[in-house]
Amino acid sequence: MRLLISKYFILHLGVYLIFRLMRYLEVSMPELVTSYLADLCAMPVILVLILFCLRKLRRNECFELTSLQVFSVVVYMGVLLEFVFPQIFHYMISDPLDLAAYLLGALSYILWRKEERKPVITA
Repeated sequence: MRLLISKYFILHLGVYLIFRLMRYLEVSMPELVTSYLADLCAMPVILVLILFCLRKLRRNECFELTSLQVFSVVVYMGVLLEFVFPQIFHYMISDPLDLAAYLLGALSYILWRKEERKPVITA
C-alpha cells in the first residue's frame, strides 16, 4: 500500500491529472508539454501499479520488478501505443519521440526503486 501513497507515485499521477484537467479546460500550453508530458508520466504510474498488483498477487511486499521486466513493459506499451493503435484508431498518431518519453519515465522508475532499496546505515 505504501507504493500508492509514495511521493513518487503521487507526483507523477498528480502531474498527469493536472495536465489532463488543463487540456480539458483548453488551457494553452507549449507544444512540448502537450506532446510528451503524459507519455513521460505514463511509465512511472503504470509501473508502480504493476508492482503493486504483483506484490499483492505474490503476497510478497519485497518483490521488485527487474530492469528486464521494466524494459518489457516499455516495449509492449510502445508497440501497442505507437504502432498497433494508430493503425486501428485513426485519431491516434504514431510519434517515435513518445518512445523516448516512455524510456525516460521507465528510467526514472528504475532509479527511484534503486534509491528506495538502499539500506539505511545508522551509527
